[in-house]
This record gives sequence, C-alpha cells and structure tokens, in this order.
Amino acid sequence: MEIIQATTEHFRDVRRITRETITAIYPRYYPAGAVQFFLDHHSDERIQADIASGKVYLLCADGVAAGTVTVSGNEILRLFVLPEHQRRGYGKALLD
Repeated sequence: MEIIQATTEHFRDVRRITRETITAIYPRYYPAGAVQFFLDHHSDERIQADIASGKVYLLCADGVAAGTVTVSGNEILRLFVLPEHQRRGYGKALLD
C-alpha cells in the first residue's frame, strides 16, 4: 500500500473512486435526491481545484488506485475507498 499526493494525471482515478463509492454505498443510507446532491457536490471542478491546491491524496494497493482523501488544514473534505477495497484498513490509513 502506498499513499501519494495526487496530481492532475490522477484526476480520473480520484473522480472514479469518488463517484463509484457514492453510487454504490450512499443509496443504502440516503434517498436518491441526497445521493445526487453528493455527486454534484464532489464535482469535477471541485476535485480538479483540490488537486491543483495540493489537498488530494491517493491510496494505491497492488498497483490499483483504491482510495482517496482530500484534506484542507484539519478538515477532511472527501474520503472514499472503493467498495471492493473496504475493510482492509485503507480508510484508516488515509485518515492517519
């Protein structure tokens, strides 16, 4: 497992992890309108701006981008681990 600072070349990975996690997990807990709100909130423009600001990190495991976290000061803005990679300690590693 490796955690790196995301660059613009990692945008697609961060976007994919964010969108796939929201669409797979959030409908279990939120109505459709709320799920759409979260998808809109984590827009391409916001992800790109956060990457450009140096706030985004990417977790790679066995050569696969599996998780991402966005940190601004002491605030976590975005933390997602692909469903098939959950329960392996990746979320905790990103928090640490």
